[in-house]
Amino acid sequence: MENFADKLTTRTRELGHPLCIGLDPYLDLIPAEFHGQSEPETVRNFFSAFLDLASDKISIVKPQISLFERMGIPGLEVLQGLIEQAKSRGLLVLLDAKRGDIGETARGYAEAYLASSGFLDVESYN
Repeated sequence: MENFADKLTTRTRELGHPLCIGLDPYLDLIPAEFHGQSEPETVRNFFSAFLDLASDKISIVKPQISLFERMGIPGLEVLQGLIEQAKSRGLLVLLDAKRGDIGETARGYAEAYLASSGFLDVESYN
């Protein structure tokens, strides 16, 4: 089985560059024509169309998990589907799942788990 570094080297040689694209779902930056009935549907519509158009031009996609987690289970289901779509098109997927990250992704984790609107009903210290 080929390891990640070998897969990346092969893909980079095929394309002539190692372009990695972040999949960071910011609803306010997604064009209106992709907006659906819910935030997860909007994110799926946009990134699915992106993968359809760009998969032959990029090596890796890097979804930021906290920004999907803040949408709860539906967001994680969208992420799962996008990962499957990317892999089916021969893309490598590097999940950006580090914790203790920069402010924006830390906010995503907080919205997912600590906010009153978070999808898990847990106690937090204020």
